[in-house]
Amino acid sequence: MKTRSSASSREPVFAGLVFAGLLTLGTTMGVGCQAPASDTRSSRSGGNSAGDTSVATGINTPGIKTYVSGANALKSGDVKAAEVQLKNAIKENPELRMPHIKLSEIYRQRNDFEQAVPHMEAISKLDPYNQQNMYFLGLGYQLLGRLQDSALAYLRAL
Repeated sequence: MKTRSSASSREPVFAGLVFAGLLTLGTTMGVGCQAPASDTRSSRSGGNSAGDTSVATGINTPGIKTYVSGANALKSGDVKAAEVQLKNAIKENPELRMPHIKLSEIYRQRNDFEQAVPHMEAISKLDPYNQQNMYFLGLGYQLLGRLQDSALAYLRAL
């Protein structure tokens, strides 16, 4: 009985450590948004009193504003304008995943896998540990008849 109570008393500590590790992992993989370490501005400590959140949200990162413009165009149904803006966002910053994701979605909906696959490849290089990205890449390869590439992508998705 003692071992059970001592083990259960350790469980919350272990769960807390795992949770803290996941939070750390999420922020290092780009999931969380945080201000650059060199920028110490804050709206509370003498920063922009109007509540400038551009530092905290990364809005000054090249390509973000263009991406947001493209995403808004896509949301409003203007697919052609969205495609142009998303391509421009990638030109401004090829390291952004979201424009690649949105463009691959546009092309997949059109069944244009010739154009979708290069964006899926870029996504899988930028985020190699995302299983969903690997699955869609495998599917794109399969639909293009690239069966060996497809099998490898599916295996990486596992």
